[in-house]
Amino acid sequence: MTAERDISEIAVEAYTYLYPLVMMEVTRRHIGSGDRRSDEQRRANLFLHNHEMASDKWRAVARSNIDTLFSSAWIDLSDGPATITFPPAGDRYYMFQMLDMWTDTYAVVGSRTIGQDGGTVTLVGPAHAMSHHSTAHDIVIHCPTPTTWIIGRTYAKHGDDMNRAIEFVDAIVGQSEHEQTATSVPFPGDGSTKIPPVTKVQRLTAQEFFEYAARIVQHEGIRNTDGSIALRLRALGFVPGQRFDVTAQSADVQTAITNAPAIAMKRIKHLLNSRGNIVNGWSTTQGDIGTYGNSYTLRAAIAYIGLAANPTIDAVYIGSIADSVGDKLDGSRQYRIHYEPADIPPALAFWSITAYDHEGFMMSNPLNRFGIRSRDSVEYNDDGSLDIYTGPECPPMAPEDNWIPTIPGPIALQIRLYSPSEAYLDGSWTPAPIRRITND
Repeated sequence: MTAERDISEIAVEAYTYLYPLVMMEVTRRHIGSGDRRSDEQRRANLFLHNHEMASDKWRAVARSNIDTLFSSAWIDLSDGPATITFPPAGDRYYMFQMLDMWTDTYAVVGSRTIGQDGGTVTLVGPAHAMSHHSTAHDIVIHCPTPTTWIIGRTYAKHGDDMNRAIEFVDAIVGQSEHEQTATSVPFPGDGSTKIPPVTKVQRLTAQEFFEYAARIVQHEGIRNTDGSIALRLRALGFVPGQRFDVTAQSADVQTAITNAPAIAMKRIKHLLNSRGNIVNGWSTTQGDIGTYGNSYTLRAAIAYIGLAANPTIDAVYIGSIADSVGDKLDGSRQYRIHYEPADIPPALAFWSITAYDHEGFMMSNPLNRFGIRSRDSVEYNDDGSLDIYTGPECPPMAPEDNWIPTIPGPIALQIRLYSPSEAYLDGSWTPAPIRRITND
């Protein structure tokens, strides 16, 4: 056995490679089990449109935004295409992100791409790709896998605007003439909707994970550029398109598979801690977010920390690493972020700052406030600067509208820029530091 074909290393590669696919399937099942619509309702519209903003009760996907109403549709394109009809949007921002089962964003339909006049798009799976093509009047989008997840994000604001936003999303209709069977692979773990998908995957044994992944690959296939890793996986007895039985493999392979998850997750977390440009205690997400090529560890890392992250051109995620003196953020402390007028977060659409607990979920609080949005009623200083505060209590000097409540324990903040402007894209803007407020 040569160094290039080390079984232990191949098993770690395999877990890393398959992790995003498994996360997608577990998330699909998690969301689907909470769908209380009748079969007739689902046939009428494949989309499940939420009429409420994300809150501390949401557990399906970590680090959800507080800016938009969410829409979701899992569509099986195995037997034929599906269509999605978008009504005119007026001046409302919307984006519908289309992901294949390997977590690549293969298209975004929304304000940036098709504009505000609406239209109809046809989604085609790989089995029917040769028979459907776009024309000057028809929009055809090809999905690389038989199953696609479409996540809609539509700007909404509490009050009268919420009703108008709901009317808009309810008029977005996805339809297919074919049965929506998707994969029929039974989940080997606890399917409770009270357990987040990322935790469900972590609780799978190595044998459960690999055998489950092999069943999903049978339905979804592998990406066109994954030939090399598919050849590597054969050393484990894992052949894409075939069932996989861990107990039928050699003792060395079984040991390697058993040890792989812990090693792979250590590498994934290390990448998250070391990746990106760290500026003033923030880590920016530039480059290949949303489409990952053969960067398998990065693909897995994003699936672990924030499944379905948007491509940079549509939305930017800037995550906190530490405060201004290098300490980890704690929700029991009070912090201030100060923006000079020229340093307000640069977004062509809008921006927000959201607070999360150590698991990446929003924190319960009496105000039901989980962040600050640029279109909220925040108070600017007389000189046009802006201060945002976080902490378990509103600091005495802070306007309550500028305060994000937190709870004791590790926390993280995330800035989102929707349609980031040139100041971000060319690197001339940097996020302001997070400064701890003390009584000294």
